[in-house]
Amino acid sequence: KPVFEFRQKNFSNSGDRPLSRGLNGSDKLASLLIDRPITENSNLTLEFDYLRQDTRLKYYTNDAFAFSAAYRIRYDDPIGLFGLPWETTVFGSRTYSNYDSPDPCCVTGTAVVSTTAGPAAVNTFSDRHDRRWRFGFTQSFQILDNLAFIVQAQRDVVSSNLELYRYTNNTILAGPQIRF
Repeated sequence: KPVFEFRQKNFSNSGDRPLSRGLNGSDKLASLLIDRPITENSNLTLEFDYLRQDTRLKYYTNDAFAFSAAYRIRYDDPIGLFGLPWETTVFGSRTYSNYDSPDPCCVTGTAVVSTTAGPAAVNTFSDRHDRRWRFGFTQSFQILDNLAFIVQAQRDVVSSNLELYRYTNNTILAGPQIRF
């Protein structure tokens, strides 16, 4: 299933965020999704995404390529509490993001240049390159035909050539899901 999405984004500056308008621009997302049954009660989903984010601040303009996979299986309630099926999904993805120009926040080195006054050291900057791993699982406990309790655990690991943008994040979500 191919998908194309376009979004125009506009932001307003404020006293504590004076550069927000620099994020104005557009997102263009092209995706290819493949969803196939593996067994009678399970399926595998594969997805490839290409995202182009254009912004006024060129150091936030980027191209991102993402690959993801998810395996979902539906099975009978193993403890017989509600007599309705449970569902488990495991997922993972890898994203590569390459930015168009150096971020002025991050000096990545120095270089010696010749000046009329003699050699001088100047700061150098690098274009940003981020790599993200995301993986986790979702567990659905069906309580009624239209009500389930969902638990999700997820881990994000972002590496970047600019230290400011590196992080690891662990998330656990739990709550009801109501279907209309």
